Amino acid sequence: MIQAKRNRAFEWMMRRVTLAQTRRQFHAVYWKGENPYPQPAIYIANHSSWWDGLLYFHLRHTVIDRSTHIMMHEKGLKKFWYFRFVGAFSINKSSTRDIVESLTYTRKLLETGTSVWIFPQGEEYSQEKRPLALESGIGHLARQLQTVPIIPITTYYWHGHHQKSEVAIRGGEPIFYSSLNGTSRKEKMHALEEQLEKQLELLKKDVVHENLTSYQVL
Repeated sequence: MIQAKRNRAFEWMMRRVTLAQTRRQFHAVYWKGENPYPQPAIYIANHSSWWDGLLYFHLRHTVIDRSTHIMMHEKGLKKFWYFRFVGAFSINKSSTRDIVESLTYTRKLLETGTSVWIFPQGEEYSQEKRPLALESGIGHLARQLQTVPIIPITTYYWHGHHQKSEVAIRGGEPIFYSSLNGTSRKEKMHALEEQLEKQLELLKKDVVHENLTSYQVL
């Protein structure tokens, strides 16, 4: 696996580049969630666009813990190698050994107080796809670290009254593994999946009905 190798000078530069990209792409980035969230935490988010990674970086510099690391597919991190200097590390799902190594690395980050951002769908899918079908890795982590909260993050993109697209992001209340319905890991993963889907539907409803007055523009 490829470990993160954060560099403050590079991160300063990346922040300016990605902020400019975000402003060129979006008329507005809307946010609704707790501020601040507890640390460390496992952030889980739906994954429907290439922009998700840059929006994570935008959130990290505005409303969530700046020390947060992000798990990326190894192929993507090899292509965009510079993301490792802002906290990205890899996972290769085609190798059982690499999966174990990446989950161990993730657990060590969390145990030392560093939050981690994960896209548990594993790949990009349409934001309308249901069920979200979360992969099992998040269940292993949550079961091993039951005092670490899971923060559900949902993102929804659309074109509305402006030439540029818009995006709304909603952060949910912290969830603890022990509070999820069910007794087996499979049952608890299903309950977590349902909670993330419910939050995404609420976010979509806010967008469709243009009910964004309670959201902050980042």
